[in-house]
Amino acid sequence: MSQSFEGETKNFCCSGCRKVYEILKANNLDDFYSFKDKSLSSPINLKSESFNYLDSGEFVDEFVTINNGEQSFRFYIEGIHCTACLWLLERLPKIEPGITYSKINMGTNTLAVNFKGIKLSRVANLIQYLGYKPHPILTDQQEYRFMLKEDQKDLIRIGVAFACAGNIMLYSLAVYAGADPNFSKYFNFFSFICVIPVLFYSAIPLYCSAYSSIRSKNLSIDIPITIAIFAGFCMGVVGLVLNLDIIYFDTLAILVFLLSLSRFILKKIQQKTVHSQNLLNVFQTQTATRVLATGDEEEVLIKFLEVGDVVIVRAGEIVPADGTVIEGKSSINNSILTGESLPEDTIIGSSVYTGSENITSTIKILVNKKHNESRIAQIINELKVDGESTTTSQFARRLAKNFVYISLILSIVFFVYFLIVESLPVALERSLTLLVITCPCALGLTIPLAFIMGISTFMKEGIFIKGESTFENLVKAKKIFLDKTGTLTTGNFVVLSELSKLRNEELNILFSLERKSHHPIAQSIVRECERLGAESIEIVEYKEVAGVGVHGIYGGCRYSVKAKMDSPLIANTNLVTVVFERDNLEIMEIRLRDEIRKEAKGVISYFRSLGLTPSILTGDTLKNATYVGEKLNLSKDLIYAGMSPEDKNDIVKKSENSIMVGDGINDAMALKNAYVGIAVSGSANISLQASDIYMSKKGIEFLHKLVSGTRQVMYLIYFNIFLSLLYNIVGVYITFIGFATPLIAAILMPLSSLTVLSITLVFFLRLRRTLRNR
Repeated sequence: MSQSFEGETKNFCCSGCRKVYEILKANNLDDFYSFKDKSLSSPINLKSESFNYLDSGEFVDEFVTINNGEQSFRFYIEGIHCTACLWLLERLPKIEPGITYSKINMGTNTLAVNFKGIKLSRVANLIQYLGYKPHPILTDQQEYRFMLKEDQKDLIRIGVAFACAGNIMLYSLAVYAGADPNFSKYFNFFSFICVIPVLFYSAIPLYCSAYSSIRSKNLSIDIPITIAIFAGFCMGVVGLVLNLDIIYFDTLAILVFLLSLSRFILKKIQQKTVHSQNLLNVFQTQTATRVLATGDEEEVLIKFLEVGDVVIVRAGEIVPADGTVIEGKSSINNSILTGESLPEDTIIGSSVYTGSENITSTIKILVNKKHNESRIAQIINELKVDGESTTTSQFARRLAKNFVYISLILSIVFFVYFLIVESLPVALERSLTLLVITCPCALGLTIPLAFIMGISTFMKEGIFIKGESTFENLVKAKKIFLDKTGTLTTGNFVVLSELSKLRNEELNILFSLERKSHHPIAQSIVRECERLGAESIEIVEYKEVAGVGVHGIYGGCRYSVKAKMDSPLIANTNLVTVVFERDNLEIMEIRLRDEIRKEAKGVISYFRSLGLTPSILTGDTLKNATYVGEKLNLSKDLIYAGMSPEDKNDIVKKSENSIMVGDGINDAMALKNAYVGIAVSGSANISLQASDIYMSKKGIEFLHKLVSGTRQVMYLIYFNIFLSLLYNIVGVYITFIGFATPLIAAILMPLSSLTVLSITLVFFLRLRRTLRNR
């Protein structure tokens, strides 16, 4: 249909597309039409549906999640065809202000939305108005059934192609073996009968994709394949009628079968890889033992745990929810959150977190947060993977598109050339072979798959990368700013002062002040206080000031623990001094010592070998920073000490293509303005929001894993691009000299995709082992 807008005539395939155009224009979202890789399929048949039942109180109470005044829900979206659809659905907040968040899971076609101040039916109606069919997901089993139904359709098409191709090959084998002409014509006719279901049922997805590309005036890799299929079929029919030796039914059946099978395998691998990015499933157990009011125990899914429930966590089990210990003593491995491999002792009143491991004995905990509100869930939500396209991805898409142009042009050249120098059958065979063998399928699949698997692989090692572009940025970086404490040093400070000299009340106050801070110095003091038997007490008006310290009120007095920047330090000792005060009067000067990590010197040399200049950027004293720098052979001009948050930000902004590594609020601005921001274990939420990467463990050895691993992923992508180019160049040559036939092309084309896929899978298996063993 056509309609005039501002004096310009626009063509639309349906009313849904026209409505989308009107909405996009009204909301200044014209960038939607800048997508050059979209291939819009025919619109699904939508019936206007009322979603008023979604607003009933019973439905909302049962299926809608409410957190901090925001409601959350998931839909399975029918009718998604391309990246432009994903782009539009993830910009629902710009169309409807009541929608605060919208994210598509490309592995399952599920849309997660957060909304506030509007009804769920309005969200569903908006999605339907845009031309998509929203299916409310009430259980995980529903989502699985939607996926299973689509898989069944694909497998039936593949099965039909396989069965028909097998029978056609039997008939063709008899012809190739020299069957009598009187029999061969019957064999060819039976092949014609068998190829019809393949071409007019199994290959339908290929035709739809090619047709959509043509309608959107955008070349895709399915266009030359479709041309080759129809050309081969027409040639085969002519050969069958005129009894010529140009029957290509066997080739076409094998082509459709192999191509459909390879694409199905790729889709399942992508789905599996995307599902593996659900970190809550990776880091938490699925069930918990809940204690009933009667004292009996029951096993429940952790998603059904409520605030106030009491759960039992036995030795060797994973803590199922954030909570407080109300019975028992044990040792907890909190490395998932703190990066500290040494277990921490827990007593009644201690906080424990989802994903931590209970080591020694049984404890009971009082749940104070639901599973999707846990500390690890908050970290993951701050680090949701972006869909930002990389320059490498854009280059590969342009390359694949150009290959389609080149393939079509070369096929015409081949046809004309061989028609002149050879004959019509030879010209048809060579041009058909070229169309099939130069299909850039491998080029189209290798890059997104490599990035998805790269993100998933690093996630399993506790390194969470937000988006694809971060890989490229890490390779392009020229300078890396390193925090001293916890990165270049162990961060496990040894308390040199005798805290046992403090009175019990003072020890408890010191312990209660420092236990709320994630700073390595504070945590070291906490461990020493716990060793001395300190107990937690309530501190009011507690506050932590970045780069200064903590303070609060107890018993009417103001207590504080703050850095003593002007204290006399012994040269070359890497000592740190803090002061414990009451009403600005010193109670005790606490001295601590930090050790340089044994791996630091080697990793610094590795960074230099990559052309990545290491530098220290810290709020610590110049003397301590210089001491560490000298041990690591860093010149004084690469050491920035005593830096405030503003100073750090200014330095990073002035350094082109720089990496910033930080773990506190004082690093947030620098992390946001760095070329690549890396937040490490213990980071404040604001730092997580500002960063591109989160590392669940501290230490320069994990930076080495990150930098080395991301470079290997990029090298794999470059290698696969080169391999795809080489394959196509060789394909053109062997077609020209007559070595490749349509049958060989039908085998080689999907084989190239499977080869690239196999190389990628093997690479990531080796990378995973390397990351674990390094």
